[in-house]
Amino acid sequence: MPWPRWVLTLSRPPMRSWPLPAGFGNMPPVRCGIYTTLGCIPWTTGLAVAGYYLGSDWQSVANSFHGPTYIIAAIVGVAGLAALVVYFRRRR
Repeated sequence: MPWPRWVLTLSRPPMRSWPLPAGFGNMPPVRCGIYTTLGCIPWTTGLAVAGYYLGSDWQSVANSFHGPTYIIAAIVGVAGLAALVVYFRRRR
C-alpha cells in the first residue's frame, strides 16, 4: 500500500474516495470498515464540537465560505474541461 494506514484513517471523511485506495492496496473489507469507522469518529466529534461552540453564529461562518466555494467550483470545472479535452485528443 503506497500510504500508511493512519493517513487513510485520518483522511476520512474529507477523502470521500476511501474505497479506491483501499481497493488499490487490496485491503480486506472488514479492515476497511474498521479504519473508516475510526477515521469518522474524530471528524464527526470535531464538527459537533465546532457546531456547539458556534451556536447561532454558524450562518456567519457559512457565509464566509461563499467566495472560496465559487473559486473551488471554478477550478474543478476548468480541470474537468481540461480532462475532457485531453481525453478526446488522445482518443484520435
